[in-house]
Amino acid sequence: MRIPTDIPLATWIRQLIKADNVELFYFTDDWKELRQEVLDDFHNECQECLKKGVVTTYDLCVHHVNELRHRPELAL
Repeated sequence: MRIPTDIPLATWIRQLIKADNVELFYFTDDWKELRQEVLDDFHNECQECLKKGVVTTYDLCVHHVNELRHRPELAL
């Protein structure tokens, strides 16, 4: 699934938030590609776990630096 190109990304995400369907964003190819880039950059290691001295390389989440619902213009 691709992000719509006929409207700005932040507008689309705000529509998803309003419809309580923001998880749709996480099924887009754009998010999946960025997620994989981040995992590759950090060698598939959880950065929050590393701060605690634990190495975790499974079932990883990639989080936004700024919460998606508060800063949709920074989604990617």
